[in-house]
Amino acid sequence: MKDVPIEIGSMLLTLVDPEPGHEVAYNRWYERDHFYAGCMVGPWLFSGGRFVATRALKSLRRSDGRGEVANPVDAGSYVAIYWVHAGKDREHWEWAGEQVHWLYEKGRGFSERRHVHTVLFDYLTTAYRDADPVPIQLALDHGYVGVAMIATDRAAGVSEDDFSAWTETCDVLAGSAMANISTWRAAARRNYRECTDGSGDWNRRSGAHHAARVSRRGCRIGVVGRVALCGRDRRVGSRSGLLRRSLS
Repeated sequence: MKDVPIEIGSMLLTLVDPEPGHEVAYNRWYERDHFYAGCMVGPWLFSGGRFVATRALKSLRRSDGRGEVANPVDAGSYVAIYWVHAGKDREHWEWAGEQVHWLYEKGRGFSERRHVHTVLFDYLTTAYRDADPVPIQLALDHGYVGVAMIATDRAAGVSEDDFSAWTETCDVLAGSAMANISTWRAAARRNYRECTDGSGDWNRRSGAHHAARVSRRGCRIGVVGRVALCGRDRRVGSRSGLLRRSLS
């Protein structure tokens, strides 16, 4: 959409499993502290959202068996997504690296969790269902009841421009429950500090296969408008309502 001056530059997508028995403590920590102190208060990060993948939703996941997103395929129950303003990635992630270490030094970290898939993505394009849609910039604040992610490798000979153009013009959204589909490229390894989980080794945890295959690998994210993918529209898992349903 051309009439929204706030532009997305990149996305942080993190898929996490707390250690068994620590689920409640993890969610209390994340929604009452880390979501804000570790992310939302940072410069140029202007939107964030959390989702939960229930057992029923995980049963709908499909994999080619390589385990590059989740291994095993049902790993990863909690999804957090954040938008960073275009052209401001360096400023935000340098702040994030310093902030998360400060939080852990102050005893405000949470070690009983496992990062299943934590990756930075560069924004490419969005296709919309409606003639006057909710812009992708507002999607995480709109209260959609669900989100789904598809990780893709472009076929040999298909350029990124061709793939993006196909995404923008495809009619798969017409009459569907999906309000939009956004397309993202896994970000190449940065030269500046990008640790946002207190480990000190963002690049290793974010997945080396992305750095090696960034020219072709990407993902598509769709948000659900009228109904959830599983046929329900209620929020789950959190008193504050930060968590919504997700196929991830």
